[in-house]
Amino acid sequence: MVLQARKGVLQITEKVKHILSHEEVRNIFNETYNVFYKKWRNISNPDDWPKLMQEMYEIDAKYDCDLCRQILLELVKVMQDEFLKRQGEK
Repeated sequence: MVLQARKGVLQITEKVKHILSHEEVRNIFNETYNVFYKKWRNISNPDDWPKLMQEMYEIDAKYDCDLCRQILLELVKVMQDEFLKRQGEK
């Protein structure tokens, strides 16, 4: 946040980001882990990746915040690594 003094009054010149409530944080963790990750964690069919990615984009759009985006990116990376590991074992 940038503050500027104008005629003795401080003004905020940068838009303050939305601060997530406890409920929003809980909902993000619930939907990203308990719903999304548990649904897709054992993905085995390469044809299912577009569906997984579409669902990820929908969740990202729903919450539209850095916390959700980072969780989704990390979870998809974990699932991708596990998927590739399983594919290499065949």
